[in-house]
Amino acid sequence: MQIAPAARDPLRGMLHHELDRLAENHNGDAEARHHIDGCLDLPVGIASNAFFGSVHHTCLTDHGLSDLIGAEVYSGGAGARKPNPSLIHRAADVLGLPAASCV
Repeated sequence: MQIAPAARDPLRGMLHHELDRLAENHNGDAEARHHIDGCLDLPVGIASNAFFGSVHHTCLTDHGLSDLIGAEVYSGGAGARKPNPSLIHRAADVLGLPAASCV
């Protein structure tokens, strides 16, 4: 399924909302999975200042969401911390996207 470019910003907003809700509630329920699945043609990556991201990865795995994440880049492995743009560039590279197109 391809989503028209004009429809992507609202979908990105919905995806961010659902991921925030999951992080806040630690509840990987079917509704959240449904919304995230609806955005699957939008590549999803994590670029985080977490040292190695083990907590992120565990939470995503525990809630059955790890298969939706195409890139996980953490400061410890990247040797940089945000706001250094290299984290974003590295995650974008893994996703096969130009960094300027990432949210």
